[in-house]
Amino acid sequence: MVTLSILMPVVLFVSWGVHLDAGFPEPANTVLMLLNPLLGVLALVLLPRVLNRETQPGEEQDPRWERRALITGAVVVLFSGIAGSALLPGIAAVVSLAGRRRPAWVAAAALSFAAAVAMNFFSPGETIPWYEALIATVLLAAVLVLIGLYRGGRRALLRSLRQEADAAHRGQEAREAQARQEERTEIAREMHDTV
Repeated sequence: MVTLSILMPVVLFVSWGVHLDAGFPEPANTVLMLLNPLLGVLALVLLPRVLNRETQPGEEQDPRWERRALITGAVVVLFSGIAGSALLPGIAAVVSLAGRRRPAWVAAAALSFAAAVAMNFFSPGETIPWYEALIATVLLAAVLVLIGLYRGGRRALLRSLRQEADAAHRGQEAREAQARQEERTEIAREMHDTV
């Protein structure tokens, strides 16, 4: 989050330059330039609601929180289609949604990203042929989804390794407690025999 906050002004100035070069008609250009930082800050504020929360072993995610995270993530990604300053939070939202490793969430992340790119593609002054934009969109969405799937798989692996280590630790403690109890019983038996 700190890195995104630091990079936000840089992305904002770059997106302002792109808007100036795009040749928007004047009232729309001024509105977009004023809306750009507001949507970028709003996307950055909403992003923590999208990011995957770590749960304790045996604890389940709240389904209402998860639904809100999906909707908020799609909104943040769509903001990146309107405002260039929301691009980094939008990318983080796509990766986070895909990291849940649920087919519906991966599809929602990819489709909202494609809609955000489509918003930029149909803006005035855009000279990229539609097929090049389509190929770039598919490739970039695939890369972001794969990064999210990798991160989600890694998170699940670390969680399972942590659970196995905790189970092994509890088993070791149980064996040590049983050994101590057997030793006490043996000492008590020897004292009884001696008496």
